[in-house]
Amino acid sequence: MNVDNSKEKSLKTTFLIYPYWGALFLLIGGAFLVVIGISVRLILGLSAVSDRVFAIEALLSGFLAELVFRRLLNRKLVIAPKLKIPFIYFWPLLCFYVFIARPFE
Repeated sequence: MNVDNSKEKSLKTTFLIYPYWGALFLLIGGAFLVVIGISVRLILGLSAVSDRVFAIEALLSGFLAELVFRRLLNRKLVIAPKLKIPFIYFWPLLCFYVFIARPFE
């Protein structure tokens, strides 16, 4: 099975530390987070008041925002120019930290 990476190579690198890209990510991710939060509340009766529920909702919304950047905007999210860690590697670690440490409670 041959995997074609031409789409991956054609994506423009976007750094999240730049204010307009960071704001766009927060706007897109926030919209997904609200929809997911309302859905979870209505279907399962769980609330984002719990850090663990919030971490899982944030993980899903971050992945969906990444998909929007990749598919619709043709951009690959990276943390910073000097710190070229792809967003897709950093976000689950941050959500895992929130899930385990529960810093907001």
